[in-house]
Amino acid sequence: MLVGVVSDTHGPLPDAAYYALYGCDVVVHAGDVCDPTVLRDLRAIPTVRQVWAVLGNNDLPGSLGSQVGRYACLQAAGAHLVVAHYPHHVAPSHWEAAGLNPSVAPPAVAIHGHTHVPDVRQLTSPQGPYLLMCPGSLRRPRGGWPCAVGFIEVRAGVASSARIETLQGEVLLTWLNPNRR
Repeated sequence: MLVGVVSDTHGPLPDAAYYALYGCDVVVHAGDVCDPTVLRDLRAIPTVRQVWAVLGNNDLPGSLGSQVGRYACLQAAGAHLVVAHYPHHVAPSHWEAAGLNPSVAPPAVAIHGHTHVPDVRQLTSPQGPYLLMCPGSLRRPRGGWPCAVGFIEVRAGVASSARIETLQGEVLLTWLNPNRR
């Protein structure tokens, strides 16, 4: 299963993002959507079966619908994912606040936005390793990075690989799970 990851659109979905995400089964938006049409446009991508989003610091509660809150916990191909806008909200100390019982199901992936800087790496919690991803920003990147989108390949409950690309498909960062199946 291919999970597309975006964050910090701060306005309408760029056309290039629509095309970059074609082929994803699921799309996760890590906050600062700022325009409800973004979620509609993500759902309109023909291959996307589900869209998950969280509120960012520039999104008003209720502005994106009653289903969108500060945290999201979801499953993709058996893997647990936790999503929040702020980086510290996806740290192990916040997993229970997010609605995840880490002793039963620690996340395979923690996704955040807010920094506008792409990041993908493996971290370790008391429950074991997990993938941390920030896709950067679709409209306002920082630190000299271009506008970007993330992708996570999930198989049999495990994140097997991840990458962050420009909207034109140039790979910026990659991660391969050393224990991939």
